[in-house]
Amino acid sequence: RDLDVEEELARGILDRLDRQLLPSDTSLEESALRGLLVAHIARFIEEVSGKGSLSGGGIRMLVGPTGVGKTTTIAKLAARERYAFGKKVSLITLDTFRIAAVDQLRKYADIIGLQLKVATDPPGFRQAVKELAGSDVVFVDSAGRSPTDEMRIGELEAFARAVPEAQV
Repeated sequence: RDLDVEEELARGILDRLDRQLLPSDTSLEESALRGLLVAHIARFIEEVSGKGSLSGGGIRMLVGPTGVGKTTTIAKLAARERYAFGKKVSLITLDTFRIAAVDQLRKYADIIGLQLKVATDPPGFRQAVKELAGSDVVFVDSAGRSPTDEMRIGELEAFARAVPEAQV
């Protein structure tokens, strides 16, 4: 919970914790205990996700601070959806601020074989979504925003309001 894991998810992880996994010897070093818990959480994620498609379709907009890996994550998710599950995947980027941001996502799109649209404003975003209506899933890459920059967060909210069906 200290790491902002939702209460229900944290309880699910703990409820599935195999008590046999933990040795009865309480002198276990913290690093060893951490390793056991990481392995348990990895099994939990596999069990819950079930090797299936994570996206479920629709429009998925990734938001967050600068430098957290939104663009790279989108490329990985898009490749997984296309190659592992045979979905028709497209990309939209709203990040026209970062130097070479569009070029980076365009390169990923070319490698994976995806269609990419660039939207510079909320009406353009709405139009890009309409043009990609035949896609099973559309991943949207947004520009990184500091949560304390109210003006930039307001710009991001305007994009989200333009496409209310997008899951942010």
